[in-house]
Amino acid sequence: MNGISVPRTWLIYSPSSVSVFCYICKFYAKTSKHLLCKEGYSDWHHITERLIEHENSTTHRNVICDYSNRSVELKRIDCQLVKEYKTEVQYWRNILKRTIAVIQFGQRGLAFFGDNEILGNSHNGNFLGIMELIAKFYPFLKEHLNNYGNKVSGKSNYISSHIIRELISLMADKVLNVIVEEIKNAKYFGLIVDSTPDVTHIDQLAIVLRYVKSDGQAIERFIKFIDIYSHNAEYLTSTVIETIKKLGLNIENCVGQSYDNASNMAGKYTGLQARIKKIAPAAEYLPCAAYSINLVGVRAVENCNNAVKYFSIIQTFFFYINSSLG
Repeated sequence: MNGISVPRTWLIYSPSSVSVFCYICKFYAKTSKHLLCKEGYSDWHHITERLIEHENSTTHRNVICDYSNRSVELKRIDCQLVKEYKTEVQYWRNILKRTIAVIQFGQRGLAFFGDNEILGNSHNGNFLGIMELIAKFYPFLKEHLNNYGNKVSGKSNYISSHIIRELISLMADKVLNVIVEEIKNAKYFGLIVDSTPDVTHIDQLAIVLRYVKSDGQAIERFIKFIDIYSHNAEYLTSTVIETIKKLGLNIENCVGQSYDNASNMAGKYTGLQARIKKIAPAAEYLPCAAYSINLVGVRAVENCNNAVKYFSIIQTFFFYINSSLG
């Protein structure tokens, strides 16, 4: 009535009788005549007074003490089941800790998966290989791999590629959230964008944000890869803006841009940089220095006929082999 919330875990509501009960007293206080222990209480105009009265009663307090004593694990009839459950939970938590530790080791750029997921096989990938190495010195992990390794799909073991990919995704989301919070604290950021095909020949847009941390350190953070299906400036602009928006950031706080010198990116009037600058006037554009140096190298090599012939042959051979494998 007064807007104050008071937690009463012993209180339950019955829709069928439109009343409230003290479920602990209903079960344990057989001789009590209080309505909360028997038929239930439904006088909503005086409910607060009745609840306080019951809560402070000797009967209720004695029953709560009795209930607490019965709730102690060693006095429960299912204490053995509870003990086994806790042991099982602790077991899988220990396995999960070791799995996550090996996944974190993968930040060194190692490929996680191999040609198969067969324990003992030299082509099962770095993740399972490292797990097997650790198991040589830890009987706990060795027993787990013996009991749960090389099992059919559908059996939980915390070492399958499906679980590993899910854990990597969860960890990536956590890292991204931390980065976004840092950017929000910094408020202003610079935008670096480039596109490149992946191994399946699908073009991906790589987005990197540059910002200054609270300690004055300027850092660049990779945000994510986004599959794209067009390279025109309008499409790229909408993709970048939508991505920034989903991160909870404001594109108007962008104070710098850096892309390659392609017309769809660097175009003075309709390129990506020009479209972003219309939305964020402070977003000054600087061409990518590495790309500019690369162009200088390409132009220099084009003036050497022998080099042009050599790399043309190499490129033709590469396309031939690549198409044959595809």
